[in-house]
Amino acid sequence: MVVGTVTNVVTASVTSVSEFEIVDEHGVTWKFGARGFLGVTPSHLEEHAATGEPVRVEYFEENGSLVAIKVSDG
Repeated sequence: MVVGTVTNVVTASVTSVSEFEIVDEHGVTWKFGARGFLGVTPSHLEEHAATGEPVRVEYFEENGSLVAIKVSDG
């Protein structure tokens, strides 16, 4: 799990994200792919990007890539 501020959101549909990025408290950028619904809508993630409110991301690593499985308010 990692907590950070959303910096970029790429939507797949109204209800799902294809990828997004966050920056953690140490300034490290984390890029996540996504499969299906993550618990929040793309517009909710975009709202976090606009306000700077952090999100919490649960993920796993697959073939060197990070795949988000759940996003919640941080």
